[in-house]
Amino acid sequence: MKCERKTIRLLVERSTALSLLGVALTWSLLYLSVLGQTPKVDQKARSSQKRVLLLYSQRKDGPYSTAFESVIQQTLNAGTEGRIDYYQEYIDEQRFFDQRYRVALKDFIQRKYEDQRYDLVIAIGGASVSFAVDYGTELFPETPVVFYGGQGRARPNFTGVVRWRDLRSTIDIALKLQPNTKNVFVISGSSERDQEIQSIAREELGPLEDRVAFTYLNGLPMDELLQKVANLPPDSIIYFLTVTRDSKGAQYSFPDVMSKVCAAANSPVYGPTDWHLDSGALGGSVLDTEGLAKETAGIALRVLRGEKAEDIPVAEPPPNINLFDWRQLRRFHISEASLPPGSIVRFKELTIWEQYKGRIIAVLAILILQTLLLAGLLFERARKRRATRGLAESEERFAKAFKANPQPMSVTTLAEGRYLDVNESFLRMSGYSRDEVIGHTSNELQNFEEPAHRDTILVEPLLRSGVLRNFELNFRTKSGVFRTLLSSAELLELAGERCILVASSDITERKSLEQELMHLTAQLFRLQDEERRRIARELHDGTAQNLFGISVNLAKLNQLSGGTTETKELIEECESLGNKTLQEIRTLSYLLHPPLLDEAGLVSALQWYAQGFSKRCGIYVDVFAEPMDRLPADFELALFRVVQESLTNVRRHSGSETASIRLERRSDEIFLEIRDKGRGLATSKDAGSRNAEEFIEMGVGIPGMQQRLRQLGGRLEIDSNSEGTTITAVVPMANGAAQAASASRASS
Repeated sequence: MKCERKTIRLLVERSTALSLLGVALTWSLLYLSVLGQTPKVDQKARSSQKRVLLLYSQRKDGPYSTAFESVIQQTLNAGTEGRIDYYQEYIDEQRFFDQRYRVALKDFIQRKYEDQRYDLVIAIGGASVSFAVDYGTELFPETPVVFYGGQGRARPNFTGVVRWRDLRSTIDIALKLQPNTKNVFVISGSSERDQEIQSIAREELGPLEDRVAFTYLNGLPMDELLQKVANLPPDSIIYFLTVTRDSKGAQYSFPDVMSKVCAAANSPVYGPTDWHLDSGALGGSVLDTEGLAKETAGIALRVLRGEKAEDIPVAEPPPNINLFDWRQLRRFHISEASLPPGSIVRFKELTIWEQYKGRIIAVLAILILQTLLLAGLLFERARKRRATRGLAESEERFAKAFKANPQPMSVTTLAEGRYLDVNESFLRMSGYSRDEVIGHTSNELQNFEEPAHRDTILVEPLLRSGVLRNFELNFRTKSGVFRTLLSSAELLELAGERCILVASSDITERKSLEQELMHLTAQLFRLQDEERRRIARELHDGTAQNLFGISVNLAKLNQLSGGTTETKELIEECESLGNKTLQEIRTLSYLLHPPLLDEAGLVSALQWYAQGFSKRCGIYVDVFAEPMDRLPADFELALFRVVQESLTNVRRHSGSETASIRLERRSDEIFLEIRDKGRGLATSKDAGSRNAEEFIEMGVGIPGMQQRLRQLGGRLEIDSNSEGTTITAVVPMANGAAQAASASRASS
């Protein structure tokens, strides 16, 4: 009798459901007939949109439906700039699960969307995936399908995320959190879906039955279930799977059953998904619904952007997350410290500090800031007093040092150059009295050679760098005589006005001595070169001719001699020594002063010297000499001596197998460069320095080269490192030195 009543009740429920479905179909057809009369303008406007049909296994308010719908729409809208028209259908597998319902639903969807063409179908849950597999060829034959919940790629244009199956991980964590557990009560309903999940749980939890006792509470009526969970034995836990219908046929929504069970239970309730937590479960290693939705939505976005579904691999579900309810942890006295690392705890009640931390920190920060400000003000006042005292003492010391300094010192305004103060040394050097200087400008006193020199020599460089050190200037004294000063200058501020402090040393006598020394050096070089020329001429015309005569006589004696073989060998050896000595005398003569330098000029002399150097030393020398007119004699001789000394240094110190000489004229300057690829020159400070005075182990060669070039107004630059040495000689042509050199050549 009970079975007959149950059968009749089920038939009534199904017939009612089918009647409701028929009414829904009628209204849908009426809606579609009205929709078909929509102006063509609207249809055309919508043609640029993507159409997406979402099939959900659960009903609209089911956990999967709400979670997936939000994430999918957010992801697709962001990836397509919102150009999507969504359609949703809910299979509601928990209440309607027989085949007639599926066929009727297929007919309903086919009529409802018969004029629609979809760009994508998204099936969420096992029932919706099965529906798409069974009826997809009729409803949307060419439309790609992205799924969650299938076993794999059922059709070529299917792709997505396979069904999540991990019901054991939560029990593993529960047994670690509560190691004294002896009983696990597994709750599930009596619907086909409930029984399917329970079957999977039995399979996965079977290996744990030797550790704890499992009791499966299947399809208990609500009152009986609540009474059961309220009186469980000690050391028990509850594992809630899903309940959509009990054994009496009563239908339930998941959140309602879950919340009632959690409220009545005397033991912790665990669940396999994160939406169990929303209804009162303690937690566990649960399904990350949001992560699963993002994974599915990401695949859907790739399809909408043009990738083929069959080219996208079917993905695995994302890993579980360890998620717990803080309220349930406190209820059952489980410490947060015992949770697995990285666990997420929800619904935590904040302490006063956590609730108002920002405000408390702000108040404390204000109090501390006020305290620091007060302390800072007191400290600043004390510092200003000390600074005022120190400034007064410093000004007094500066005034004493300023006045007593043996160097001429002055303070002038930056803008006008008006003298504010000078010391006694300045007055003695300039010949002025204090009254004649103070209050007047340097231009009024005509201290500079030209009025513009104050800006170019002093003000502009000082403004660029803020300080000047060791610059020379010519200072006109009261008598009109110029004194050469070596000065340093700094900017300072007096009474709010920018001023210049200048300290100088009178180097007039030193400059005069330097000029005299340069003149004497020039004479010394001239005498040295003349002596070399004389010795070279005597060696060539006298000694070399005598040696040549001896060699000729020895050759004749060897021909006329009728002596023994030993005598002939002795004569031949003397003849050979004579010839060798003659060659050495001629070479020495040419090196002392090559006649080719006077006859053909510097370019030919350098080429001749490089060839001879290569033969004597085995170092290949490459010469690049730009064709040019003859230079003044002093220029040619000085540059030739630079090449001689440089190649000598290459042979003695560098170890290089090659060298190069480059001679060219750039604008109004002559550039001579000698480069090698040796070990570099040893220095007393820095081997890479460009200051030639720092080089050692060179004898007087480099200073001599410098002095020769300085006489001509030129300079010598040396760049040496571990990769070689470059010596550059630069001589200006358009200056007094060049004119002097030309005059010297003419006089010689």
